[in-house]
Amino acid sequence: PEPVAVQPISAWVIEEAQPLAIATDGSGATSVASVQVPATDMRNSQLKIWLRVQGLDHAQAIDVQLGNRGLSNRFTFRLRSGQGQQWITEGDLVAFTVSWSPENVISTGAPDRAAIEEIAFHVADDATGNPVHVTVGGVALVPEPTGEFPNGLLSFTFDDNWSMMPDIAAVTLGRHDFPATAYV
Repeated sequence: PEPVAVQPISAWVIEEAQPLAIATDGSGATSVASVQVPATDMRNSQLKIWLRVQGLDHAQAIDVQLGNRGLSNRFTFRLRSGQGQQWITEGDLVAFTVSWSPENVISTGAPDRAAIEEIAFHVADDATGNPVHVTVGGVALVPEPTGEFPNGLLSFTFDDNWSMMPDIAAVTLGRHDFPATAYV
């Protein structure tokens, strides 16, 4: 399939020349930066974020919240990898798309995905005296791939080149005409 093109909504784009910066003080307290946006219907969109983190080893939480003004009704997305290798890396500008899947989002109150009016970034450190600095280089909306994959998409991936990958997995998946990707 063709890669999804970023369709920025001008009010949502945070310019690289004027990035949104959030810094903690090392005490464990949460630092917040928020931006009000025109009421935006996100029912068919996902959030794409560009950010840079310094002090990543001391980040207790990096969250993004979307909701009404004041965020009393909000969706919260935890921006962290559940895997051994982090997809946010120290000091690098990284870009990723945030999925609306139930395991990625927590709802508070009665947020309306059709009327998002504020976006906020919450950053907390581990209270060891080491601050965390997060720079949001950009925020945009990308179309949700529901038209092409209305029932979702399953990807098979393998790593470390274990012998069972070609001997067992490839044979089993091949019987059902399922492709896979190997990260060797």
